[in-house]
Amino acid sequence: MFAHDRWIPLYFFVVSSLFLLYMKKYKRLCKTIVITILFYFGEQLLMLSNVEVMQFVSMLFMMVVRLMPTYIVALILIYDYQPSEVISALQSIHVPRAFIIALSITLRYIPTFFRELRYINESMRLRGIHFEIKNIVKSFGYFVVPQLFRCLILADELTSAGLCKGIDCTERRTSYYNIRFGMKDALVTIAICLGLVGEMLWIRIL
Repeated sequence: MFAHDRWIPLYFFVVSSLFLLYMKKYKRLCKTIVITILFYFGEQLLMLSNVEVMQFVSMLFMMVVRLMPTYIVALILIYDYQPSEVISALQSIHVPRAFIIALSITLRYIPTFFRELRYINESMRLRGIHFEIKNIVKSFGYFVVPQLFRCLILADELTSAGLCKGIDCTERRTSYYNIRFGMKDALVTIAICLGLVGEMLWIRIL
């Protein structure tokens, strides 16, 4: 995201798209490509404006485009793998335990967050409350306040569930999934690193 050159985010977008292609997620791949193209052209058009608000929106669009590879990988982790698989994989390559716990809680909470947001939207619709652009702050408050209270409740529930499953245990966890860092993983990692180094050298040469 913070790379000054635009080709590096493009490189990571291609790599993440290849992951979707390898996993045969063609529909999701087409959606991400279309969304990325729309946000990119929207950014370029808004940059032509001299209005500060438009330039600010253009910057937000640019952030979305640069974060799209991260978004693609996050969707893969959330929807295509069980949290236990991700924890087992990270544990096998000796990732710090604090990071594994934080990531597992995040992966479990993201689908819950959107489900709660959908419940709030349905409750607002039943009460005849609609999102209005002219009262955007008030309308936004209708979403944020219930979501914050639900976050507090869900945080306690997640903490209790984690303690029941031995999240504070200092011993190495066993796993149902036998996931190991194999030759294929090593080759993919090396290929990505070599591609990134080659991209950076190419930029310096030009």
